[in-house]
Amino acid sequence: MRNSRTKYAILGWLSREPMTGYDLKKKTEANLAFFWSESYGQIYPILHKMEKDGLVTMVEDREEGRPPKKIYSITDIGKESLLLWMKKKPDKDVFRSELLLKLFFSQCCGPEIIKKHIQERMDDSRAKLREYDEMMARMALNRNDDPAFSYWTMAVEFGINSELASIDWCKQTLNNLESFEKKE
Repeated sequence: MRNSRTKYAILGWLSREPMTGYDLKKKTEANLAFFWSESYGQIYPILHKMEKDGLVTMVEDREEGRPPKKIYSITDIGKESLLLWMKKKPDKDVFRSELLLKLFFSQCCGPEIIKKHIQERMDDSRAKLREYDEMMARMALNRNDDPAFSYWTMAVEFGINSELASIDWCKQTLNNLESFEKKE
């Protein structure tokens, strides 16, 4: 299921400008990693299939002394496919949390173990907030009055708000666990 959505991430990038598979991977890592990631092992086979399906075209850019670069561009069929996908209702996000699973069963070992895990989660969320700040600053520097900038910042703000909520939950949960320890 995920790979079927990968082509739309690729089409989204190619709707902006032609790119190599390497460029697609780097842009995805730099801008989408907090909610979408791809490996080179996913991108290249999907690009080849998309070329067969007429969604993208590929030209080789040859520079002397270097291997040829394969540069992909979106086709009109690719643009139509991207637009149709954009109009569809998104699938529901699948949420799984090992931390919450461990919390749920913490009665077997007491609060001390889970407190450590929750503190680590709070630290991770704070680190992720710093990453989002850096991402926002980087995007602001490179925006060049790009109309997509506003959409990009809204996506990053979702991540920021999620991490802020996580930090609040961690604080509240740690306080609750402290209360449990005082009662024991």
